[in-house]
Amino acid sequence: RLSIDEIENRERVHDPLGAVPELPFGHLNQAWMTFLEKGAEQDELWSFSGLHKAYWGKEMQSGYVRVTAGDPGDYFLTSSKMVTDEN
Repeated sequence: RLSIDEIENRERVHDPLGAVPELPFGHLNQAWMTFLEKGAEQDELWSFSGLHKAYWGKEMQSGYVRVTAGDPGDYFLTSSKMVTDEN
């Protein structure tokens, strides 16, 4: 479980060349803000990472999920990588 401030601090982009805005999630900051706007004050945000099995293969996914009254709901995906049995 993480606070919005904790998430935004760990996801702040630092690009020495200045090509990416120095904001949480960089170019995806507006998508993050939209995700936050859809939540309620009592919601919790949790980080997640795990293997997702899809019909095209397996993916290692990570991100943040909104938890309301103990139930996971909407999520903000930050990473998705196809994996093979060799990985």
